Amino acid sequence: MTYLLEITIDASRQLSRLDSAVRERIKAKINSLKETPEIGKPLGRSEALDAMIWELRMFSPNVRIYYTVHKRQIVIEEIVYEGKVRVHKIGDKRSQRRDIDRLS
Repeated sequence: MTYLLEITIDASRQLSRLDSAVRERIKAKINSLKETPEIGKPLGRSEALDAMIWELRMFSPNVRIYYTVHKRQIVIEEIVYEGKVRVHKIGDKRSQRRDIDRLS
């Protein structure tokens, strides 16, 4: 089953800040969610969004992708980059709880 994929404006902005090589790797990973959205780690249900919140981790570069799954739609809510590839750092493990709370 293929899911519909949507990227929020915030996630799109976060993605556009990144180095092009990093951005392409993240886009490839996001596109793989269309077929297998359960590859991430479930973080719980969002009452406000009426959807399940998931976290997908990537290493090298260190990236956390927060997304929701509702019925047959995946929404990329936030992309948190923890690396040092010529871009400003926009998140890390310390901000994880705050990032998740914003989605709930």
